[in-house]
Formats: sequence, C-alpha cells, structure tokens
Amino acid sequence: MLIAATGDVHSPRYYDDFVRAIDNLRIKPDLFLIVGDMIERGD
Repeated sequence: MLIAATGDVHSPRYYDDFVRAIDNLRIKPDLFLIVGDMIERGD
C-alpha cells in the first residue's frame, strides 16, 4: 500500500498549485492524507 500525505494547502490561495501537483504525481497512492490548514483563513 502506498500512502501519500500533505498539509497546509491554504485554499483558495494555493488550491490550483495543489491540484496541479497531485495531477503530476507519477505514482498514484492508494491512500492520500490531507492534514493541516486547508483554508487560508478561518474567520
């Protein structure tokens, strides 16, 4: 099983970069963990 993880995406500011990075993975993980700050600000 291949596991990938990322964190602190800070969407929407870096969302497009994040999606491009995921699309460009040569190896596709079986499980992808997303942790940390998913949004830019939590007002």
